[in-house]
Amino acid sequence: VRRQSEHFADYRAATDRQAEEKLAALGYELWTHSPGMQRAAQAGGVPCRLLGNGVPGGYPYPPAEKDIDVAWLSGNRWASLARPIVSALSERGVECADLAEASQDAVLELFGRARLVLHPLRIEGHSRIACEARAMGAVPVVLDTNPFAVGLDEAGGALAVEALTDMPGAVLDLLGDPDRLARMSA
Repeated sequence: VRRQSEHFADYRAATDRQAEEKLAALGYELWTHSPGMQRAAQAGGVPCRLLGNGVPGGYPYPPAEKDIDVAWLSGNRWASLARPIVSALSERGVECADLAEASQDAVLELFGRARLVLHPLRIEGHSRIACEARAMGAVPVVLDTNPFAVGLDEAGGALAVEALTDMPGAVLDLLGDPDRLARMSA
Protein backbone atom coordinates (compact mmCIF):
# COMPACT_ATOMS: atom_id res chain seq x y z
CA VAL A 1 0.00 0.00 0.00
CA ARG A 2 2.84 2.39 0.88
CA ARG A 3 4.46 1.78 -2.51
CA GLN A 4 1.19 2.49 -4.33
CA SER A 5 0.81 5.62 -2.21
CA GLU A 6 4.25 6.82 -3.21
CA HIS A 7 3.50 6.19 -6.89
CA PHE A 8 0.25 8.11 -6.60
CA ALA A 9 2.00 11.06 -4.91
CA ASP A 10 4.64 11.03 -7.64
CA TYR A 11 1.91 10.97 -10.27
CA ARG A 12 0.05 13.96 -8.80
CA ALA A 13 3.23 16.03 -8.62
CA ALA A 14 4.34 15.27 -12.18
CA THR A 15 3.45 17.10 -15.35
CA ASP A 16 0.96 15.50 -17.75
CA ARG A 17 3.74 13.97 -19.86
CA GLN A 18 5.66 12.73 -16.86
CA ALA A 19 2.45 11.26 -15.44
CA GLU A 20 1.73 9.46 -18.70
CA GLU A 21 5.25 8.03 -18.74
CA LYS A 22 5.04 6.91 -15.10
CA LEU A 23 1.62 5.34 -15.54
CA ALA A 24 2.88 3.51 -18.61
CA ALA A 25 5.97 2.34 -16.69
CA LEU A 26 3.69 0.98 -13.97
CA GLY A 27 1.49 -0.65 -16.58
CA TYR A 28 -1.51 1.61 -15.92
CA GLU A 29 -3.60 3.41 -18.51
CA LEU A 30 -7.05 4.97 -18.30
CA TRP A 31 -9.42 3.89 -21.06
CA THR A 32 -13.09 4.71 -21.65
CA HIS A 33 -15.88 4.25 -24.18
CA SER A 34 -17.34 7.68 -23.34
CA PRO A 35 -16.07 10.85 -25.06
CA GLY A 36 -17.43 12.85 -22.11
CA MET A 37 -15.43 10.79 -19.60
CA GLN A 38 -12.33 11.19 -21.77
CA ARG A 39 -12.73 15.00 -21.81
CA ALA A 40 -13.29 15.07 -18.03
CA ALA A 41 -10.17 12.99 -17.37
CA GLN A 42 -8.05 15.06 -19.73
CA ALA A 43 -9.34 18.29 -18.18
CA GLY A 44 -8.06 16.96 -14.85
CA GLY A 45 -4.64 16.26 -16.37
CA VAL A 46 -5.12 12.50 -16.62
CA PRO A 47 -4.29 10.93 -19.98
CA CYS A 48 -7.26 8.89 -21.20
CA ARG A 49 -7.65 6.81 -24.35
CA LEU A 50 -11.01 6.58 -26.12
CA LEU A 51 -11.63 2.95 -27.03
CA GLY A 52 -13.49 1.64 -30.02
CA ASN A 53 -17.10 0.77 -29.41
CA GLY A 54 -18.36 -1.28 -32.32
CA VAL A 55 -19.55 1.76 -34.26
CA PRO A 56 -17.57 2.09 -37.50
CA GLY A 57 -15.52 5.25 -37.17
CA GLY A 58 -16.53 5.58 -33.49
CA TYR A 59 -19.13 7.88 -32.01
CA PRO A 60 -19.06 11.50 -33.14
CA TYR A 61 -18.47 14.10 -30.48
CA PRO A 62 -21.80 15.48 -29.27
CA PRO A 63 -22.49 19.11 -30.10
CA ALA A 64 -21.71 21.60 -27.34
CA GLU A 65 -25.34 22.77 -27.32
CA LYS A 66 -28.08 20.42 -26.14
CA ASP A 67 -31.19 21.87 -27.80
CA ILE A 68 -33.68 19.00 -27.33
CA ASP A 69 -35.08 18.03 -23.93
CA VAL A 70 -36.14 14.43 -24.64
CA ALA A 71 -35.47 12.12 -27.60
CA TRP A 72 -37.35 8.90 -28.27
CA LEU A 73 -37.59 6.34 -31.04
CA SER A 74 -41.17 5.60 -32.10
CA GLY A 75 -39.97 2.73 -34.30
CA ASN A 76 -38.44 0.93 -31.31
CA ARG A 77 -40.13 -2.09 -29.73
CA TRP A 78 -40.68 -0.15 -26.48
CA ALA A 79 -42.45 2.75 -28.24
CA SER A 80 -45.90 1.70 -27.03
CA LEU A 81 -44.66 2.21 -23.44
CA ALA A 82 -43.03 5.54 -24.30
CA ARG A 83 -45.99 7.15 -26.14
CA PRO A 84 -48.09 8.01 -23.03
CA ILE A 85 -44.98 9.42 -21.33
CA VAL A 86 -44.18 11.56 -24.36
CA SER A 87 -47.79 12.82 -24.37
CA ALA A 88 -47.64 13.70 -20.67
CA LEU A 89 -44.32 15.50 -21.11
CA SER A 90 -45.51 17.39 -24.20
CA GLU A 91 -48.59 18.56 -22.29
CA ARG A 92 -46.21 20.02 -19.69
CA GLY A 93 -44.19 21.90 -22.31
CA VAL A 94 -41.25 19.50 -22.62
CA GLU A 95 -39.85 19.24 -26.14
CA CYS A 96 -39.84 15.59 -27.23
CA ALA A 97 -38.17 14.77 -30.56
CA ASP A 98 -38.92 11.50 -32.30
CA LEU A 99 -37.21 9.44 -34.96
CA ALA A 100 -39.49 6.74 -36.35
CA GLU A 101 -37.16 5.08 -38.84
CA ALA A 102 -33.72 6.54 -39.35
CA SER A 103 -30.12 5.74 -40.10
CA GLN A 104 -27.66 5.07 -37.31
CA ASP A 105 -26.04 8.45 -38.03
CA ALA A 106 -29.40 10.22 -37.60
CA VAL A 107 -30.02 8.43 -34.28
CA LEU A 108 -26.59 9.43 -32.96
CA GLU A 109 -27.12 13.01 -34.14
CA LEU A 110 -30.46 13.17 -32.29
CA PHE A 111 -28.99 11.64 -29.13
CA GLY A 112 -26.12 14.15 -29.31
CA ARG A 113 -28.61 17.03 -29.28
CA ALA A 114 -30.83 15.55 -26.54
CA ARG A 115 -30.53 15.98 -22.79
CA LEU A 116 -32.49 12.76 -22.11
CA VAL A 117 -33.41 9.66 -24.12
CA LEU A 118 -36.68 8.02 -23.14
CA HIS A 119 -36.20 4.25 -23.34
CA PRO A 120 -38.55 2.27 -21.05
CA LEU A 121 -37.01 -1.12 -21.78
CA ARG A 122 -38.35 -4.15 -19.93
CA ILE A 123 -35.92 -7.01 -20.60
CA GLU A 124 -32.73 -5.85 -22.34
CA GLY A 125 -29.63 -6.44 -20.24
CA HIS A 126 -27.15 -4.16 -21.99
CA SER A 127 -29.23 -1.92 -24.22
CA ARG A 128 -27.46 -0.55 -27.29
CA ILE A 129 -29.79 2.47 -27.26
CA ALA A 130 -28.86 3.27 -23.65
CA CYS A 131 -25.15 2.85 -24.47
CA GLU A 132 -25.45 5.13 -27.50
CA ALA A 133 -27.33 7.73 -25.47
CA ARG A 134 -24.57 7.72 -22.83
CA ALA A 135 -21.85 7.90 -25.49
CA MET A 136 -23.54 10.98 -26.95
CA GLY A 137 -23.87 12.72 -23.57
CA ALA A 138 -27.60 12.08 -23.09
CA VAL A 139 -29.12 10.46 -20.01
CA PRO A 140 -31.22 7.37 -20.78
CA VAL A 141 -34.50 7.21 -18.83
CA VAL A 142 -35.26 3.55 -18.11
CA LEU A 143 -37.29 1.31 -15.82
CA ASP A 144 -35.49 0.02 -12.74
CA THR A 145 -37.75 -3.06 -12.72
CA ASN A 146 -35.70 -4.61 -15.53
CA PRO A 147 -34.00 -7.59 -13.84
CA PHE A 148 -31.44 -7.91 -16.65
CA ALA A 149 -30.20 -4.29 -16.75
CA VAL A 150 -26.47 -3.72 -16.35
CA GLY A 151 -25.22 -0.26 -15.32
CA LEU A 152 -28.59 1.42 -15.81
CA ASP A 153 -28.64 3.47 -12.63
CA GLU A 154 -27.64 6.97 -11.61
CA ALA A 155 -24.04 5.94 -11.00
CA GLY A 156 -24.01 4.62 -14.56
CA GLY A 157 -25.46 7.85 -15.93
CA ALA A 158 -29.04 6.63 -16.35
CA LEU A 159 -32.27 7.75 -14.71
CA ALA A 160 -33.92 4.54 -13.52
CA VAL A 161 -37.57 4.93 -12.55
CA GLU A 162 -39.74 2.37 -10.76
CA ALA A 163 -42.91 2.70 -12.87
CA LEU A 164 -43.99 4.14 -16.21
CA THR A 165 -46.36 6.49 -14.37
CA ASP A 166 -43.36 7.94 -12.47
CA MET A 167 -41.37 8.76 -15.62
CA PRO A 168 -42.90 12.16 -16.50
CA GLY A 169 -42.29 13.50 -12.98
CA ALA A 170 -38.77 12.06 -12.83
CA VAL A 171 -37.95 13.61 -16.23
CA LEU A 172 -39.28 17.00 -15.12
CA ASP A 173 -37.29 16.80 -11.86
CA LEU A 174 -34.06 16.01 -13.70
CA LEU A 175 -34.58 18.70 -16.33
CA GLY A 176 -35.19 21.14 -13.46
CA ASP A 177 -31.87 20.25 -11.77
CA PRO A 178 -29.09 21.35 -14.19
CA ASP A 179 -26.25 20.39 -11.82
CA ARG A 180 -27.48 16.80 -11.42
CA LEU A 181 -28.18 16.57 -15.16
CA ALA A 182 -24.64 17.76 -15.94
CA ARG A 183 -23.13 15.17 -13.56
CA MET A 184 -25.18 12.36 -15.10
CA SER A 185 -24.42 13.51 -18.66
CA ALA A 186 -20.63 13.53 -18.26
